[in-house]
Amino acid sequence: MGTRTDEVLAVTGLVKRFGERTVVDGVTFQIRAGETFGLLGPNGAGKTTIISMVTGLIPADAGSVSVVGEAMTPSTTGPKRHIVLFPQELAIYPDLTARENLRFFGRLQGLRGQELTSRTEEVLELIGLADRAGDQTKKFSGGMKRRLNIGIGLLHRPTLLILDEPTVGVDPQSRNSILESVEGLATEGMAVVNESTRLR
Repeated sequence: MGTRTDEVLAVTGLVKRFGERTVVDGVTFQIRAGETFGLLGPNGAGKTTIISMVTGLIPADAGSVSVVGEAMTPSTTGPKRHIVLFPQELAIYPDLTARENLRFFGRLQGLRGQELTSRTEEVLELIGLADRAGDQTKKFSGGMKRRLNIGIGLLHRPTLLILDEPTVGVDPQSRNSILESVEGLATEGMAVVNESTRLR
C-alpha cells in the first residue's frame, strides 16, 4: 500500500512481547500533517512501549513503523531527524531567561543569526511566553516551564512531536494553557502525538 504524501506517521500491526507477556498486540494507526493524536490509556497499557517503538528506541517483534515514508528501526537514523520526543522530565536551565534558553538550544540545533532570532520570537509567541521572555525560568510555574520545554523542541520545526504526559504535576490553569499550546501546533503543520492517561 502506498503512503499518502501528507502521512507523517504510519504504524501497522505493532507487536511487542517481554518474555511470555504481550504488551502491545497488533496496534495500527496513522497520523497526517496538522493532526493531533491522543494515545490514551491507564498506566501499564503499553503506551510508553508503543512510543519507544515509534521513535526507534526498541525493536518491534512484529509490524512496522514509518516516519514521512521512511522505515523506523533502532538502527535507522534518517527518520529520527523528523521527530522530537518530550519525556516528563524538564530540560531547561533555571538561571537563564526563557529567551536565553531558546537561543542556547536553538544554536545546538544549528540555528544562527537572523533565523535564530526570528524563530526564537515566533516560538515565544506560540507558547504564550512572549511577555515573560526576559525572566529567569527558575521564577516560572511548573506549567510555564513545560511550555518552554515544548518550545525548545519546536525551534527547528520538527515534523512529528511526541509528548509524554505534558500536563503531569501542573495546576488546572496551566494544564489548559499547555493543551491550548499543543492544539495550536497543528497550525505549524506538525503532527502531534500526546501520550496521556486522560483526555484533560
